[in-house]
Amino acid sequence: MSSKIIRQADLITLTATFATLDDPRQARGIRHLLCDILVISVLAVICGATNYALIHTFAVHRQVWLRRFLRLQGGIPSQDTFERIFGIVAPDTFRAVFCGWIQQIPSQALPEGEREVFAIDGKTSRGTASDAFAALHTVSVYSVQCQLVLEAVTVPVKANEITVLPALIQAVAPVGGIVTIDAMGCQKNVAAIIRTFPGT
Repeated sequence: MSSKIIRQADLITLTATFATLDDPRQARGIRHLLCDILVISVLAVICGATNYALIHTFAVHRQVWLRRFLRLQGGIPSQDTFERIFGIVAPDTFRAVFCGWIQQIPSQALPEGEREVFAIDGKTSRGTASDAFAALHTVSVYSVQCQLVLEAVTVPVKANEITVLPALIQAVAPVGGIVTIDAMGCQKNVAAIIRTFPGT
């Protein structure tokens, strides 16, 4: 993600978005707000953190800055706290809330009059195939201006990209944008779905 895209307004929106999530923990003994833990984790991963230890290190080194928009009532959460939280937060719930925030960013960041470009493409991950499992194949929607993947879905085994395109396009809802896609996606039903969004 381009550093120019994340602004103070986006951070405030991210905090407000995660604040809507229900906390699955018991109220007694909670030291750190769920919202604070999730926001720190997202920002750390955007900056390159690949594990819970690095997320914790990121937060420690940027504590003064983080306090501008997070409460951090219990200080910086420990590495174990980050790991424990992601063990109990429902992945689908987190994904829905996070993607909702991500999809707000491009439209806010575009210069006036410029149309967003949604590039849809499928990729097979190298080294994921084995005797027991087929290679992992995903289809993603990429915001060209923001250099950001807005949505990605896994193609089921013994299926192809066409089967997941309708749901993927509807999830992103490319209103007023330009959609690019390779030859496999040039199907009548796919085009019909894209044209249902005004100005696309």
